[in-house]
Amino acid sequence: MHALLVPVGSAGDVHPFMGLGAALATRGHTVSVIVNDSFEPLVRRMGFNFVRCGTAEEFDSIARNPDIWHPRKGVEMIARKIVETTPELYRLICDHLQNRESVVVAGALAFGARVAHETHGVPLVTIQLQPVCFRSEFESPVLHPWLKGINSWPRPVKRALFRLANLAIDRVVGPGINQFRYSLGLPPASQFYDVWWNSPDLVVGFFPEWFASPQPDWPEQLVCTGFPGYDESSVREVPEAVESFLRTGPPPVVFTPGSAMRHGGRFFQESVMACKLTGYRGVLLTPYAEQIPSTLPASVLHSDYVPLSQLLPHCRALVHHGGIGTMAQGFGAGVPQIVTPMAFDQFDNAERLSRLNVGHSFRPNAYKAAAVARALVDLTTNPRVSAACNRVAALVRNDRPLNVACDEIEQLWNRQQRPGGSQEPHSEDYDLENEAGCA
Repeated sequence: MHALLVPVGSAGDVHPFMGLGAALATRGHTVSVIVNDSFEPLVRRMGFNFVRCGTAEEFDSIARNPDIWHPRKGVEMIARKIVETTPELYRLICDHLQNRESVVVAGALAFGARVAHETHGVPLVTIQLQPVCFRSEFESPVLHPWLKGINSWPRPVKRALFRLANLAIDRVVGPGINQFRYSLGLPPASQFYDVWWNSPDLVVGFFPEWFASPQPDWPEQLVCTGFPGYDESSVREVPEAVESFLRTGPPPVVFTPGSAMRHGGRFFQESVMACKLTGYRGVLLTPYAEQIPSTLPASVLHSDYVPLSQLLPHCRALVHHGGIGTMAQGFGAGVPQIVTPMAFDQFDNAERLSRLNVGHSFRPNAYKAAAVARALVDLTTNPRVSAACNRVAALVRNDRPLNVACDEIEQLWNRQQRPGGSQEPHSEDYDLENEAGCA
């Protein structure tokens, strides 16, 4: 089997695909990755075939724009970028299909993969990293701080809200995507966020059911596997400066606003002040050193990146932006967490963290040293929080997400190899004898 992996986004979006690719390669499958060239070194270190889609400069220009972290503007920015890049991504996928050996495993925002599935009948697996991606009239995701009480609303009100959200996204995405579909002879699509972006073949939810219980109106083809947990620990070592820091004092607190955050100066300033107020040591993680205060106390260390699976077991708490991958690493390490959600899935993740009683969340404008210090002391000295963290860590250890995902992907591929296995109307094109659809 040839697995063509198509992640879209920052390191938090790419890492789960790297873990999945490694698991598939261990089973003897060939792995290729279509991704922005910012991740070329990682893909090649993993031993996968690298296919470039987009430049590091393009990725950086998005990260530098502060609007990317606005709850509404950020979604619009990403939606327009998806429309712009869909034709190129589609052609790259078509160019790298290996006859009937390929299965495409793509992030939900890889719209080019969904189109290739329709034109070529190639087996498609959609990877969803967060439960917020599944709207439900039953237990609904928290899409914004204003919607924190949404689960007390009547179902008809929720239904109306989701319908309006669908219409708004379709207005941004629909014209460009449907124009491209028309050029390929495909009918127009709609409900891009709610329905269309999920493969009808298989959807893998890379989160466990104990974190988000499947709802009656979630996709039938969804399989929740657990958190994949990949963080480059197989190809990156802990820097010697960090190891030395960990050996020479009590467990520190880890602070990170995410690998793509370019506007975290105030976050790090307040974090350093919180360390001073508590007397706790701290590790600040960001590849963008210009965000770090020019002078740090000896009790606080900056590093550009450290695999959290190797760092957190030696730490007392984790403070971060609410990204699902970072949060999952905190769960696995059994440490309490403080979250400052800003956009995307982060509000819903923060809500679920609170339900598990393993952390606390702040709005970004409320993230101030004194309040953070009080929360850190409470979380790290409260026996009930410690017990909850231990329970969650045990649940993470019991999950086998990559094994389950590989099993599901292999089963899908095997079904598609049988006569009549593909149900898509254009499946006869998948032999690639006539590649007109990729022109």
